[in-house]
Amino acid sequence: MPATRTCASHLQYSAGDSIGQRQRQNLVIQPHGIRPTTWLFATRGNIAASVYSNPVPTKVMVSHALSKKLVPPTSDAAEQQVRCIFKSLWAQRDYYRPKATDTLTTFHARLMAADGMGSFQAGQVLADLKYVQLESAVDWWTFAASGPGRRRGLNRVLGRTAEAEWDEAEWFATLRWLQTTIDPLIAAAGILRFYAQDAQNALCEFDKYERVRLGQGRVRPYTPPQPR
Repeated sequence: MPATRTCASHLQYSAGDSIGQRQRQNLVIQPHGIRPTTWLFATRGNIAASVYSNPVPTKVMVSHALSKKLVPPTSDAAEQQVRCIFKSLWAQRDYYRPKATDTLTTFHARLMAADGMGSFQAGQVLADLKYVQLESAVDWWTFAASGPGRRRGLNRVLGRTAEAEWDEAEWFATLRWLQTTIDPLIAAAGILRFYAQDAQNALCEFDKYERVRLGQGRVRPYTPPQPR
């Protein structure tokens, strides 16, 4: 029976879960009263880069990784989440920091072992670190983390149901096939080499365009936070 990890009362997943099951349980936390200096304090999807130079609003919101529904928890619950995830990462920073022997694959897997860190969030950390500490990784051109939009986009390209599940090995093998299929076309067009992260970014954008074209999902208007 797979081991189960828990973090406060909001997060629970099993080591044997599929990517989709793990992602559905992964919470994205927006801290309050913190001015983030690195994105480890807040995912780039929740706090835009333009906000990084300003204090983060004090209202705390917890976003479900797929539905994007915002739920204002109690301050105590939110602070417990922040302590559970980020304090744990900081306490184990020597374990989680990139090593000279790391590939993108091994580093991504190590990040995912942390409480509250799903495939997508770990992939966003990796997207930054691959240009610094991990720039010499042997799988620099071939590795990309999966996420909900990327899976849906690949499903659409292959004519599958948009929400069809992928397991880790199947995702990487299919993305690699897509990359090698596109490479000759990219080279013929005189474009710089197309690497795996380009492919997964394109898949995510394709899914967004298709959802708009097909009228799927719902428009979520953005309201800038107001100072208290």
